[in-house]
Amino acid sequence: MMATTTTFSRDKRSQNPRKVFSPSTASVSLPTHYLIYMEDTVSFLIVARTSIKYIQGQMASLIINKKKLVGEIVVSGTFVRCQTELNKIQKTSQSMDEDSNESESENCQLDEDARSVEKDQENNKIQDFGEESEAEKSPDENFNNRSSNKKRKSQSSYLSQSKKRLKRRILDENIDNGSDNEEEIALCLAPKKCKNLSNKDDRLKSIENKMDDFNQCMKKMSHSMRQMASYSNKITSHNLDIYRDPNSQENFTDKVDHNGTNLVIIVGRDFGDFARKVMRVLYSEEERKTHILPPGRPHLSRKPLDSNRFALLNDAVRVKYRLSKHLYDDFFKYHLRPKLSDFLVEERRRESNTIVRNQAKSVVSQIATQSQPGEE
Repeated sequence: MMATTTTFSRDKRSQNPRKVFSPSTASVSLPTHYLIYMEDTVSFLIVARTSIKYIQGQMASLIINKKKLVGEIVVSGTFVRCQTELNKIQKTSQSMDEDSNESESENCQLDEDARSVEKDQENNKIQDFGEESEAEKSPDENFNNRSSNKKRKSQSSYLSQSKKRLKRRILDENIDNGSDNEEEIALCLAPKKCKNLSNKDDRLKSIENKMDDFNQCMKKMSHSMRQMASYSNKITSHNLDIYRDPNSQENFTDKVDHNGTNLVIIVGRDFGDFARKVMRVLYSEEERKTHILPPGRPHLSRKPLDSNRFALLNDAVRVKYRLSKHLYDDFFKYHLRPKLSDFLVEERRRESNTIVRNQAKSVVSQIATQSQPGEE
């Protein structure tokens, strides 16, 4: 068998010329700015090309303050071109506004003339209003009732004003003639007085409610400030002013006596040191070790200290540092009580700590004495 060979003919591949792009090659420049009319805000905006998300025909979508807006492109190109086009649009809109203002002013003048004529007519009607009855009306009034809607509105407003003036005139005449129509006058004026009184009462109630809310807010603020002050590590006598009321006229005594000793004259670095020294005077060492601060608790095994002597301690601290009586409870709760409780705990531990220190000193001295003969 003979092998058959098949040949395939291929078309030559078309080669496209190479295009080299560089900054020197001339290309169509894209517009840098766009003048866009926003239908939502009815305004024109000059927007840079980088601020536009995408353009579809003459509509462009952009994002301003995280809001997607769509507007119509009026002019595209440089910023100067957009600015000149915007100036032209503003000038044309200003000229149109001036024309509309002139027409409005002319209409206002016409309306004022019509109102002046109507005022004269109404004044003539008011003079004969007491004598004429509702059935006997002049043809001029019937003619006026058939006028346009604008004139009817103005007439109704002027009629209401004229009725008010007539009521006032009648009241003045009755008062001048010394008539006995005081009850009628009071009935006419009573609704206005009642309205004024009710409005005043409502205003006073609203003011009182606001003042109550303000007082509650001030109490909360003062409480929070005292709590913040309690968190501070060092409280000296200089920053105890929040517990001194400048408006109070309390007279502080110079003496708090206990068994012939004036507790106020005891010297201390601060109120904590002063209170500890006063407690050493008021209570014995055994009491300080075995008792707790009053008031006691039934579930605690330790008994509280004597409450009468503890009241002398509080009086001495309050008089020494000139603290207000109605603010002393917060001072004791946030500042003084923690220091006194720590003081009682230290009193219980003081004896055991001294024993441990003495033992350590004795061991060190023994080691020192044993090492001396060996060195010799």
